[in-house]
Amino acid sequence: MMKKNEVGAFLRSPSGAVVAGALFLVAAGFFLAVMGAMVKSATEDMPTAMVVFLRNAATCLFILPQLFWGPGARIGLRTGSFGLHLLRSLSGLVAMYAYFYALSVLPLGEAVLLSYTSPLLTPVVARIWLKEPLEGHHVVGGMLGFVGIVMILRPGFHEVHPAAVVALISAAFASIAMATVRKMGATEPPFRTVAWFTLLATLFSAPAALPVWQAMNVGLIVFIVCLGGVGFAAQICLTSGYGMAPSARIGPFTYSTVFFASILGTFVWGEILHPMTLAGGLLIVAGGIMAGRSV
Repeated sequence: MMKKNEVGAFLRSPSGAVVAGALFLVAAGFFLAVMGAMVKSATEDMPTAMVVFLRNAATCLFILPQLFWGPGARIGLRTGSFGLHLLRSLSGLVAMYAYFYALSVLPLGEAVLLSYTSPLLTPVVARIWLKEPLEGHHVVGGMLGFVGIVMILRPGFHEVHPAAVVALISAAFASIAMATVRKMGATEPPFRTVAWFTLLATLFSAPAALPVWQAMNVGLIVFIVCLGGVGFAAQICLTSGYGMAPSARIGPFTYSTVFFASILGTFVWGEILHPMTLAGGLLIVAGGIMAGRSV
C-alpha cells in the first residue's frame, strides 16, 4: 500500500495527474447526470430560460459565502484572465441553454449522449487554440463519433428532432468552454474559475428569465437550491479535472455522465433507448476514447 507522501508524489507526476483528472471527471459525470435529471423534471413545470437562471442563481448561494469564509476568501476573484473567464462563461452559458432545452424534449440518455459529444471536438479546439498535438487517432476517433451521431439521428429514416441538433450545438460550445478551462488551468484555481462562471452566467441569464417568470412554492425553491448544490459540485469536479491534465487525454471520461443518465432515465421515466441509439452511443464513446489517447 502506498504511503501518504508516495500518493502525493504520484498525483503530482504526469501520470498521476491524468488519473486524478479522470477521477474528478467521473465524479462530475455522476453529479451532471443527477443535475440533468433534475433539470428535466424542472422544465416540466417551468420555462427553460427560468430554469437556467435559477440553476445559476442557486449555485451562487454556495459560491458567495466562500468569498468571505473558507478557501474561497483566500483565493478571491482577482484575476489577470478576465477575458478568458468571460469567454468561458459565455460559451458555457450558450451550451447550458441548448443542453437544458434538449433535456426538456428528448429522452434523458439521448439528450446527454448528444450533448456529450464535446470530447470529440475538444482535441480539435485544443489543437487550434492551445497547440496541443492532433494525431491520426484523434481524426479516426472523430470519424467514429460522427458515424455514431448519424446512427442516433438516423436522417432519412425518421424526422430529425430539432432538439437533437440543439444538443449538438451544446456540445460545440461546451468544447470551447472546456478548452478555455484548460487554457486557464495553469494560473487559475478551480474555485475562481467556477465562481466567475457562476456569477457571470447568473448575470447574463437574468434578462431572458424575467419575461417568463413564474411564481414558485416552497417545495420548488428547496428543489432549486439542491439543483444549485449539485451543479456547484459538478463544476468543481469538472474544472479540477480539466485543470490537471490535457483535455484530449481525460475528456472521454465525461462519458460517465451518459452511463449515469441512462440509468436514471430508465428508472425515473421508463425511457428505453432505441437499439440504433445504443449502437451509435457505443461508437461515440469508442471514438471519444480513441480521440483521448495520448499516443
